Amino acid sequence: MRKFAAFLFLALIGQAPPASASPWLEAHRHGFLSTSGRARGSGQEFSAYGAYGLTPRLSLGFDIHQSTDAGFRSAHALAFARLPLRQSDRGWQLAAEVMVGTTQSAGQL
Repeated sequence: MRKFAAFLFLALIGQAPPASASPWLEAHRHGFLSTSGRARGSGQEFSAYGAYGLTPRLSLGFDIHQSTDAGFRSAHALAFARLPLRQSDRGWQLAAEVMVGTTQSAGQL
């Protein structure tokens, strides 16, 4: 039974299309938010990413991450603006992104 479940899982995951990053803007007045957290014996991790279509030709967003693992700490906080260079129904999608932020890294705690 275990072999069949593994086979079925692999067969189904093989049917999924690949995920890919893209330079598409967020739709006007729509956004996307993703968060994640993980706790483990050696440390913890938290991440958040968000983007919002402020206008039809401008998306604003943020990316934050904090991690403590095996006595080391790191973090970053970024804000960005994404502007279209080429957006069409067919062919390449191109965008420019301007980002500002800060990062922190600490050695042994």
